[in-house]
Amino acid sequence: MSLMATEEIENDNKPQRGKTSILRYSGLGMQIALIIGLGSWFGSWLDDQFPMEKNWFSLAMVLLSVSFAMYYAIKTLNRLNK
Repeated sequence: MSLMATEEIENDNKPQRGKTSILRYSGLGMQIALIIGLGSWFGSWLDDQFPMEKNWFSLAMVLLSVSFAMYYAIKTLNRLNK
């Protein structure tokens, strides 16, 4: 096998790996948005069920879901970068 053929085989594998990582990272972004969106919706639903002067449930659930989404993103990125 010539040097040129070996380089072509190696170059064929690189674009596939790049496309896979792009899909993984974009999927992670969608998961983060879904976690925060569901947390916000659940907080709003709780505020409708248990009315108060301020929307404390919405605030608490958004903060909790953002914290969980950050934890999930860091954990997933560490796993993907191994």
